[in-house]
Amino acid sequence: MEGFRCQERYGYVWVALADPLTDIPEIPEVADPQFRQIHQFYEVWKCAGLRLMENSFDNAHPHFVHQKSFGLVSEPVPPDLDSFEELEYGLQATSVLPVFNSDIQKQNLQMTEDRTVRILESTWFMPFSRKLKISYPNGLVHIIFTGATPIDDQTSQVVQFCVRNDSEAEVSAESIIAFDRQVTLEDQLILEGTDYDVPLDLKEEQHMFTDKPGIVMRHKLAALLKAHGEVEVRRGEVVG
Repeated sequence: MEGFRCQERYGYVWVALADPLTDIPEIPEVADPQFRQIHQFYEVWKCAGLRLMENSFDNAHPHFVHQKSFGLVSEPVPPDLDSFEELEYGLQATSVLPVFNSDIQKQNLQMTEDRTVRILESTWFMPFSRKLKISYPNGLVHIIFTGATPIDDQTSQVVQFCVRNDSEAEVSAESIIAFDRQVTLEDQLILEGTDYDVPLDLKEEQHMFTDKPGIVMRHKLAALLKAHGEVEVRRGEVVG
């Protein structure tokens, strides 16, 4: 009988079909008693995992894609990154994003102001997982973990949960899930309209300065394939 490496962490079962290059992503806040974990969704999206990861690090899209949830469409110029660091198997980036507070967010954030800022600390774990730590001026921390497991070329099994330093008595998990669900459905609508055949060669698509994380992702994935004697296989190409 064939066996595979398997481990339970964060309330999910992680399976490696071959010897893993890295350990399971570290989210130390899950074990911190000052934080609580909220499971949000586990479902199939019709998009490539790389598209989802690139979107997560793109500071140009929130004011347009999320204008009904938190984006400021009247202020379309995206913020630049405050810091950027490549890791052996991923990357980290920080930035500050101005946002507006809808009624549900005023409740979720325990803030009455119509707008605030998000201090973003984003980590990409190769190939298709990310941790987004959002800190607010009032001390609230909202951490989102998203992972996409490829089912085939065109679909991904997406899981998301969040970790926060507040309590159910202060803000209900139902309200938190409802807002994050609105945001992810806005992303899903756009991402499922993109071409799943993401080229690692940058010459095939146009890019702007906010695409830097995605460009690095493509470079690192191409280098990883080369290091292991493999090549990118595009739509219609035959392996072997």
